[in-house]
Amino acid sequence: RDEAGACAVSAHRCEECKQCFLTVDKLDRHRLCCLPDPSGVVVRSEKAFSGYEGVVSSQIRDKWEAFLTSDHGYGRKRRRIGETYETAEAAARAYATACREMLHAEAEAAAQTEAAAQAEAAAQGEPEVE
Repeated sequence: RDEAGACAVSAHRCEECKQCFLTVDKLDRHRLCCLPDPSGVVVRSEKAFSGYEGVVSSQIRDKWEAFLTSDHGYGRKRRRIGETYETAEAAARAYATACREMLHAEAEAAAQTEAAAQAEAAAQGEPEVE
């Protein structure tokens, strides 16, 4: 399977499938779906002030918020996850849970689209394409 950010050799390697990734955030997003129990996985980011993808400091002093970003429709849209959190780590765990749900939904939608395309090809008498 060809995932975004995958590469042949890197220091960022999945413990489960041994696939390598260019950056730590790509590895963490992969781990959300690959590991059998991803409950402790958070999506780290070297670019974010908080150190975690999707986690920003709140307007409320010493609080954190998590936002899930999607590129569907016109422009990028942010959806807030939960309320405010006491720590960046708590917000990162909430973000990881929402991100895992989003990735699973996207994978399920892609599988349904692929199955529909194969069924349509079979109905027209065309050989399967892989």
